[in-house]
Amino acid sequence: MDATGIALEILKRPITNTTMLGAMVRATGAIDLTSMKAPLEKRFGKIASKNYAVMQAAFDNSILEG
Repeated sequence: MDATGIALEILKRPITNTTMLGAMVRATGAIDLTSMKAPLEKRFGKIASKNYAVMQAAFDNSILEG
């Protein structure tokens, strides 16, 4: 599934910023995905869990593998 599809499924909106972060984390391996929870909570407040879910879905689905 592509980034827009993941965002639409979970967020119900075609906003792909956190989806693409999940793909970037997987592609680079630079950080641990769970390290993004606190920044998301600070930035998104009560909707942080949905944003983390799209990030996790992109990471798990490996949207970069075509």
